[in-house]
Amino acid sequence: MKKPISIIISVVILLGFILHYGYVYAEKEYDNYIKVRLTYPLKSEREIKLYSNDGFYLYNIDDMENEIEFFDINEIRIVVEEGEIYILDSDEELVYFLDNGEDLLIKSRKENIIKVEEMYYRGYIMFNTSGDKLCIINYLDIEEYLYGVVPREMGSSFHMEALKAQAIASRTYAMRNLNKHISDGYNLCDTVHCQVYGGYNVESPKTSEAVDKTKGMIITYNGRPIDAAFHSNSGGHTDDAKEIWGGDAPYLTGRVDEFSKSFPNSSWKLNLTSEEIGSKLKNNGINVGKVLDLIILDTTPAGRVSEIVIVGTTGKKIISGNEFRTIIGGDTLKSTLFTVDKENKFDNEIKIYSIDKYENKKNVALNNIGIIDKDGNILKADKINYIITDRGIEHVNLDTIANIVNFTIYGKGYGHGLGMSQWGAEGMALNGYNYEEILKYYYKGVDIEYMR
Repeated sequence: MKKPISIIISVVILLGFILHYGYVYAEKEYDNYIKVRLTYPLKSEREIKLYSNDGFYLYNIDDMENEIEFFDINEIRIVVEEGEIYILDSDEELVYFLDNGEDLLIKSRKENIIKVEEMYYRGYIMFNTSGDKLCIINYLDIEEYLYGVVPREMGSSFHMEALKAQAIASRTYAMRNLNKHISDGYNLCDTVHCQVYGGYNVESPKTSEAVDKTKGMIITYNGRPIDAAFHSNSGGHTDDAKEIWGGDAPYLTGRVDEFSKSFPNSSWKLNLTSEEIGSKLKNNGINVGKVLDLIILDTTPAGRVSEIVIVGTTGKKIISGNEFRTIIGGDTLKSTLFTVDKENKFDNEIKIYSIDKYENKKNVALNNIGIIDKDGNILKADKINYIITDRGIEHVNLDTIANIVNFTIYGKGYGHGLGMSQWGAEGMALNGYNYEEILKYYYKGVDIEYMR
C-alpha cells in the first residue's frame, strides 16, 4: 500500500504543441488529448462515484499502454480528505492512495465510456485538489470532446452545413483557449465560461458526423487560430470586437446579417418594473433608490447599447450595456441590441380617501385628482404629504408609494453579437451555402486549414 501524501497535478504540456502568443498551436501530428474539468455531474465537493461494468484500469499519463493497477469492482468512490485523495470500494474499503507527482488516469476496463455519478464520458478520468475540494477532470481526445460540445452548442436539428461550421468554430475555440485554466491543472471547463460540454450523454449521430467530416479543421487568420466567437442570433447585424470586448480582432467585424432574421429571438420584448430592476441593481452593489428612468447614452455602430444611465430617486449610475445585461440576466435581457419605452402611472390598487364636510370618507383615484389648499392654490397629487388611507391619516411620499414605473424593452438577437450567428448559419445553410462559405461570411479574411 502506498503512503498517502498530497497530490498536485503537474502542468501538462500537450504532446506536439507549442506555446505561441497566449494559445497552444499544433505543429506536428494532430492527435492530442485535452483536460476538461467536469462540474455538471458533481453532487459533492469532496467525493464522487465512478461506475464500470467491467472494472477499472489505472494508468500513468506518461504510459497509457500499460496499466499499473486493476480494480475488479463495478463501483469506486473517490474521496479527498486533508488534501489527500483516496480510492474506496462500495464497502468503504481503501483500494488505492494517489501519490504526489503521479498523473494517474482511471478508465473503464473494456469500454471507452466511464460513468461519473449519473453522466457518461469518453476517455479517462483524473483528479486534482484545491484544499479539501475535489476537481474532476475528463482526459480525452479533442475530437471526442467535440462530440459532447456541438450538440450542446447547436443541436442536431440544425442543417448539416451549419453543424459543420459549428464543429470547426468549436474546435478552433478550444485550440485557441487551451491555456485558459492551465494554472489550475486543466485546459477547459464544461460550462459557458469555455464551451458547454455534456459528455457522452448528449451525443447524437448527426452532430458526431459533423465533427468527423471536419476532423482537424480550424479557422485561421494569418496562419494562427482565431478567437472563434459565436452566439445564438445576431438580430440582423453582428458587431465589432473592439465595440463589445474592447480588443481589436480584424476578423471579428460587424456586418449586416439578414440570415438571422425570422429565426428564434431575432426580435423580442421584455417588460420590467422599477422594483424588479432596482432589486437586481442592489444585488450587484448599485443603489440609486427607486428606478425612475433608463436612458441609453451611446450605442455601437450596429446599434447595441454601449452605455446606459439608470436614474433613481437618490442618484444615477452610468454603466455599460454589457454590465446592465449581466445584472438583469443574460437569459432575460437576451442582448444589448435594444431600445427602452417607459410608462408612469399610479397604482389603482392603493386606496386613497378624501373627507367631505360631514367627515364622510370617499375613495378617490389619484390619476385625475387635484387639491385646492386654503390659499386657493391647486396642488398636484405628487405634492400631497398627508393622505387618509384605510389605516388612518399617514404621512407618505407618493413618489415611492403610488407611482409605478414600467419599462418595456424591445430587443433583437440573443448573445453578444460577435462572430458567427448560429441561427444565421442555419439560415445560410438552408439557402444553399456550405460550411466554408458560412464561416468566411461571419469571420472576415480567414482561412480554413487542417492542423499541421
